[in-house]
Amino acid sequence: MRKCLLNSSRGVSLIELMIALTILGVLVGLAVPSFQSFIISNRLTSQTNELLGGYQVARAEAIRLNRPIHFCRAANAAALVCAGGAQATWQFWIVVRPDLPNANPDRVIQRGAIRPDMITRASAAMLNDTVVLRSDSLAANINNAALTATLQVCAATANPQENSRRVRIALSRAVIERAQLGANGCNAAPGNA
Repeated sequence: MRKCLLNSSRGVSLIELMIALTILGVLVGLAVPSFQSFIISNRLTSQTNELLGGYQVARAEAIRLNRPIHFCRAANAAALVCAGGAQATWQFWIVVRPDLPNANPDRVIQRGAIRPDMITRASAAMLNDTVVLRSDSLAANINNAALTATLQVCAATANPQENSRRVRIALSRAVIERAQLGANGCNAAPGNA
């Protein structure tokens, strides 16, 4: 009787262990691509939300100060002025008070950086990569004409399929939408509508 109890509590055999490890390996192999897709999707959403947040800060400041505020592409992390030059890839952005002198550090209300693994571009309607938020809360281009434009954040990968987020700006409204561009679709500027 005592011998039977000792035999049954020995543990697992080498074959059982190998089968368990094989099953675990297959499960991990199936989960990793899905998890990578989830991470990229979250990074896209986070970056797009940060851009939309900067846009909303510019809009709120324009109303609060009763003067135009610019939301634009910046040349570097310490820039005090908008970079200008349409159709460039965004690496940094700023919210600025154009009424203050260029050298005044109080000119910048907020700044942000684009993740290095994301490609961000503006549509052609966003002249000089700048949105002017007027005190009536409407978006305009640098010529003060009503603005309908798009900011696109893209991950240069085909996984996930929806590898792009767009901030659609139309007068007093900005909305985020998902888009499927494919791995090579990130290099083109988005359309305006």
